Amino acid sequence: MPPGSSPEGGSKPGPESKGAWALAGSVAILAAGVLLLFVLQKRLGLAGEASFVALLVLPLVVYLALSGRLAEFKAGPIEAKLRQLAGESVGASLDFLPVSEEVGAIVQEIEVVAKGGLSQLPQVLEVLDRERAPVLYLTLGQLYVPGALVRYLDTLGQLRRFKFVVVTKPSGEVVCYMPQYTLRHLLTLPVRSQTLLAFIQSGREEELRRYPGMRATYLSPASTTKEALKKMTDQGLESLLVLDERGRLAGIVERDQVVGKLLLGLAS
Repeated sequence: MPPGSSPEGGSKPGPESKGAWALAGSVAILAAGVLLLFVLQKRLGLAGEASFVALLVLPLVVYLALSGRLAEFKAGPIEAKLRQLAGESVGASLDFLPVSEEVGAIVQEIEVVAKGGLSQLPQVLEVLDRERAPVLYLTLGQLYVPGALVRYLDTLGQLRRFKFVVVTKPSGEVVCYMPQYTLRHLLTLPVRSQTLLAFIQSGREEELRRYPGMRATYLSPASTTKEALKKMTDQGLESLLVLDERGRLAGIVERDQVVGKLLLGLAS
């Protein structure tokens, strides 16, 4: 199993640098902090130095809350408790968020990589568009060899934005998907990996959807950012796939983008 990965179906731990989104997020968080400070001054009577401290702390609290990194926060009369990522649904804890926008505007394009022969592997990284998130496709009815699949995963794993392996029908409709590091770990377990690959070869869709670590939770371009954040938190993922009306992969949405949009809406 690669360093930093997990055998579970959740996302990899550890923050990732997001460049422009970090800058935009910082501005949005500060604006949100000013608005929240005004509310706290009216309701809790914060003033003077307490107001200044709140202005510094609250943007951080808001960001950590929306990104799912905060379990509990207490400071004098202020108390914020949030549900853990692994556990109960966070739907009720998002009720304070305003009506959110559709995710269509922040859907990132993907680069589809169909699993081929090992002879094609040296060219894979050369032809990929590095601006797009690569997704490895496995097609129902095809025979896949564990060792060759590991080579593909390790090659694509050199790319920071490689997150998912998607199982599709020959028509291109998505059946289910799995985090790439979960599959990488699974391939080190002979019995379990043989079972999974046999399900793919025989086209057993329902068994695949129920297989431990497989996911079948998606967004559509019309899904809201609030809905996206709830699904990501419930699933323990840092990103989700977006399907079009035909059930085919349309792109990917990442948590940091969703949080940025929600904070901008909160500050407006």
